[in-house]
Amino acid sequence: MRPTVKTLCAYLLAFLLWAPPSAWAVSISGDMVTQEDGKTKTAKFYMLDHRYRMDVEEDGKKGRILVDRHSGKTRVVIPDEKAYLEMNNNDIRVLLSNPIEGYEMMRDKYEQRSGGIETIDGIECDKIIFHGDGKDLVSAWIAKPYAFPIRLENHGNGYTYELKNINETRIDEADFQVPADYTKKEDLASEKKKKKAEPIVAIRDKQTLEAPIGRRIGAGGELRIAVDPQMRISLVLSNGHPGESSVTLTGLKNSTPIAVPELGNGPIVFKSPLDDKEIDLEDIPNPDLLEIKVTKGMVYAVVEQKSPMGAAEQNRKAFLREPVEFEFLTRPGLKVDLRLVGSSQNVSENKLKVTFFKDEYQNPVGSEDLSLQNGQSRQWQFDADQIGSGKIEVLRGDVQFILYQTADGPTSKTAASKQPAAKAVQKSEPAPKPVTTFMVNHPYGTSKPVTPGKDLTVIVKGSSRKSSGTIDLYTDRQKTQKIDSLTFKLKRKESQSFPIPGEKNVGWATVWVHDGSFKVTLD
Repeated sequence: MRPTVKTLCAYLLAFLLWAPPSAWAVSISGDMVTQEDGKTKTAKFYMLDHRYRMDVEEDGKKGRILVDRHSGKTRVVIPDEKAYLEMNNNDIRVLLSNPIEGYEMMRDKYEQRSGGIETIDGIECDKIIFHGDGKDLVSAWIAKPYAFPIRLENHGNGYTYELKNINETRIDEADFQVPADYTKKEDLASEKKKKKAEPIVAIRDKQTLEAPIGRRIGAGGELRIAVDPQMRISLVLSNGHPGESSVTLTGLKNSTPIAVPELGNGPIVFKSPLDDKEIDLEDIPNPDLLEIKVTKGMVYAVVEQKSPMGAAEQNRKAFLREPVEFEFLTRPGLKVDLRLVGSSQNVSENKLKVTFFKDEYQNPVGSEDLSLQNGQSRQWQFDADQIGSGKIEVLRGDVQFILYQTADGPTSKTAASKQPAAKAVQKSEPAPKPVTTFMVNHPYGTSKPVTPGKDLTVIVKGSSRKSSGTIDLYTDRQKTQKIDSLTFKLKRKESQSFPIPGEKNVGWATVWVHDGSFKVTLD
């Protein structure tokens, strides 16, 4: 696999801090060792005064990342293409992928305290602990002789970095230059700058829409979302601004505000671009209207719904954003009514591919490429057990996914007229589908109840090209005590299993999606 800009930039995550440029009067080399999700990666590291370089390798392909603190430029060099990509160090993409520069933004937003003096590989270090909202976030060991971190630890995901085998040696300045015969690539951001700048589309007035929905809301914007009070509600908020954003939430019933503890009593403040918040309203009945007001910055809000736990019928409303491969299972014995609606805030035409399967993602019975204008819909109806699963690939735009499964759904005649042509399939009894199997897609997560005192096996299976997530296990729905945190990184169709003994008394599982999409089974 040829290393991409994204792949090479990922290696920049080896740091979370940087020392002031004046402190970088140093010339060293070493081995950069990172550990994440039980996997170890090694890269060569070089530093000469205000410049640093990382020689990385992915699937046998080599690349280099060059950063110049004085010029404020980051260059990702791809030898196989004899090309390089150049970005400003304060570019939002660099800030998100390179915590060295991202620290400049973090330092004004999080407090720090001293952890004393510790020695690593014979080098005396000042230990610094960054914290916020009552939690320790990152620990850094700053080498006194060099005034930069030689070890870092992220308390949230267990990610660690360490610079080993440090040698003080004079490095040639030419090692920090892009070869003269390499071509500079134009990235998407540069291409867009050549065109007339267009403002980011966001709600800046008052609007009322219906779930499922996903919308960007700017400062001063107010979005009211009509929801079904007899269904569970999932609300995901994420910061859509490089700085601070603030949002307030209100639940209403019959146009009257009601108390909903999960929505909070004051503003929700996001301090960094990576901040988000997930809120689940599980108790029935729920409010029939959610009010979202953004007072500062910009927030992306997604509202989805599901049937109550244990309900005889299966109803689901999800919002699918490009690019995503969204998979769903149908419940045996129930008729199926599926509707997809184009609903993008960015484009007018939404492109997708829909595939239906007789069994669990096996034996396809129909496939259709679609192009939906915003507001345009496509509907399918099936008799019970005609399909066991489906997959929706959103290639461009955003789509509302609305699934109803009822015992008294469409008749065989209606289903036959609206379903895609199916291949001949030998009739067989449908395999039972576990109720605790579900799909999740970035950036949305969910929570599920678990029976305490019983052995639990958590199985995750990748559905997209790459996916990662965390499943936090608690004693109860109120999250009184955290029992364990399961982290994983998967490729498509790759599975990972986590056995949890019954004596741990797990009663609640919260799923966080960091990237891609994956299937979860709580058995």
